[in-house]
Amino acid sequence: FMNFEELLRKANRYSSLGALKLEQEGKSSTMVTALAHATWAFTHFFFLKRGFLDGWPGFISVSIDSIDFLFRFFKLWYLAHHPEALPPAQQAGPAASGAEGEVK
Repeated sequence: FMNFEELLRKANRYSSLGALKLEQEGKSSTMVTALAHATWAFTHFFFLKRGFLDGWPGFISVSIDSIDFLFRFFKLWYLAHHPEALPPAQQAGPAASGAEGEVK
């Protein structure tokens, strides 16, 4: 990454894409699962994958990765409770996809 802003922008984008992928796979999320995934990600990358050896930059990188997991599962929960937030092609029902051959 070039700078901190780019790192956050990428984390936001990838968490959105990850949430959509999980939603397509029929997964669900709660606050507990979101926190559990984020906690596991931090533990896995910082301790088991030895991110601590990179010092402060390693801590920041692992923290952003953990936040990505938290956001991914929060966004998955949000999509389940707010289906209007889905891109039009993924919303349920014939009205969402428009007429055949129509590009939105």
